[in-house]
Amino acid sequence: MQSLLAEGSSPRDVADVLAEHKARKISTSHPEDLVLGCDQVLAFQNRLFLKPETEDMAVEQLMELQGLTHRLLSAAVVYRNGMPVWRSIGEADLTMHDMSKTQIQRYVSENWTDIKSCVGAYQVEAAGVRLFSEIKGDYFSVLGLPLLQILGYLRTIGWFEP
Repeated sequence: MQSLLAEGSSPRDVADVLAEHKARKISTSHPEDLVLGCDQVLAFQNRLFLKPETEDMAVEQLMELQGLTHRLLSAAVVYRNGMPVWRSIGEADLTMHDMSKTQIQRYVSENWTDIKSCVGAYQVEAAGVRLFSEIKGDYFSVLGLPLLQILGYLRTIGWFEP
């Protein structure tokens, strides 16, 4: 991911490439099927945050984000017959409360099992919602899946009716 940024790719491009890679990988063994690949990136001050590898990394990330606004971008790419046929990116801006290091350490310690696989080291759909003072944008993109856009695409191809 960082190599894509080094090449001058935007966070949107990175999210899209990661989602496309996932869809392409599965599509090769299921060429006739619609294959959905999704991925999410966190953009903050011209950087992308990775999933934290340790509790200490999670604390460091949250200390950087606390009191400020960052952006989540959730990309979805649909493949069929080995080719991308649709793509979309949902976005949301999230503002965190000011917090002390002790508060953040407690949050990470209590929630590590659930947040270690999350970009940003939080889950808004769980205890992580307490970290935020404001969320603007697509809620489903915050969760990592631009669901309304995906459902819109599936309707246009006749997969289901509203």
